[in-house]
Amino acid sequence: MSPTIATRPCADPSKPPLLAFVVGASGGSRIITSIVQATQKMLPRSHTMSFPKAQFEPLPDILAAPRIHDQLSPNMTLVEWTYDNSTVAGLRERGHNTTYVMPILSAVQAVRLPNPEIGLLDWEAVGEPRQKDSGGVVV
Repeated sequence: MSPTIATRPCADPSKPPLLAFVVGASGGSRIITSIVQATQKMLPRSHTMSFPKAQFEPLPDILAAPRIHDQLSPNMTLVEWTYDNSTVAGLRERGHNTTYVMPILSAVQAVRLPNPEIGLLDWEAVGEPRQKDSGGVVV
């Protein structure tokens, strides 16, 4: 397990940052790429003057999204078979040795805390939604 803990600034600058989300995974060498992909999708999108409220993808959808994994050795890019085919074609055009694999390269869990300042109002806690025979309870 390799947790990533993200904070956000407090409205009162004299106070410490607030917890925004925590994401972690299991899966050997695939932990880092899984956490990076989940973290990237958990960050607010389109938070500009044109879109004053950030857009958030639901946490279950983030963790259910197909993943990709690449490392130095072996020289192979593992792509879950549900991943975007145009991305895979682009990788192959650039000489990447891609191999399709079944989903569940790793098991990711995440908790995202409310942030009313940007429209995120509810707690979300999700375990790997693609893993069979697992579950959890938030009290």
